[in-house]
Amino acid sequence: MRWLVSLFDHVEAFEPVQEHARLFRKNVSARNYVLHRVALGEKAGFVGMKTFKDDTGRAHVADGADVEMLPLDSFGFDDVDLIKIDVE
Repeated sequence: MRWLVSLFDHVEAFEPVQEHARLFRKNVSARNYVLHRVALGEKAGFVGMKTFKDDTGRAHVADGADVEMLPLDSFGFDDVDLIKIDVE
């Protein structure tokens, strides 16, 4: 992600997994991004996230309600060069 942020003027990034968000901030030194700590979905609500210690690139929605979920349209973006989303 570090190199992608350097290619664009304004990046909106979505990362619902706390540890992944921490690593994103640690590894991306640019300041031209906004990191949203929410999941994206059809409607507003809460979901659980299942993660795997042996595979940090693997996570998916699960039972629970520990992560806020919002629809992408609710952000009202007007001028964005890149939106970073991990899709399940």
